[in-house]
Amino acid sequence: KRNMKTALPDLTIPLRFQINSQNYGMYCIKVFASKSRTGLVDVKPISTTPIHLVEYKLSLSARDWDNVWYKYEGGKDKCMQVEICLESKDTTSVHEYRVPLKLSLKYDSPELLQVVDQDLLRIVGPSVVGPFKPFIDPDTGKVMISFRIEDVSKNHQGQDFIVELSSESSKYPHVAPAYTPSVSIRSKHNKRQRPNNSVAQDSQISQQNPDE
Repeated sequence: KRNMKTALPDLTIPLRFQINSQNYGMYCIKVFASKSRTGLVDVKPISTTPIHLVEYKLSLSARDWDNVWYKYEGGKDKCMQVEICLESKDTTSVHEYRVPLKLSLKYDSPELLQVVDQDLLRIVGPSVVGPFKPFIDPDTGKVMISFRIEDVSKNHQGQDFIVELSSESSKYPHVAPAYTPSVSIRSKHNKRQRPNNSVAQDSQISQQNPDE
């Protein structure tokens, strides 16, 4: 009879899996210890992180991206800009699909937690009536998207932000999302304090020229 209190050696076994399914979406693989073969009854199973089974993916190109962005500098028309392309697994551009896109504001964290107030993310576009809803142009297989984040990182415990871009319609569950680089939102540059010796020199000049 095996003594269950005896520590077992650490064993690492490489495993390879293949998911044979025509249904796109999120999957997890759970691994159990076979009780009938090992006799072990207290071995906890393990699971992989979620696996997104897709056919296409969104590819992002960030033009002139700054890791620090000042929301009160450059006017209200200032915005961040990214180009989104629809690609196959071999990075070939895919056309003929008009894929509606959804933007989600998240924190730059391992869990990619979603920001509660999604209205802080504002898409800038040529909409006349209602909000602008971006989509992949079926003729070119891509779209340019401009947006602003209307709050500073300081109000979110100093956390940086990430924008997730995904297919909005349930008709396209087989498209993997894309993510922007992280960005810290600040109000404006801090004014540099003048050196003390410069202030002292200005004071001496004023004393020498009291009438100026």
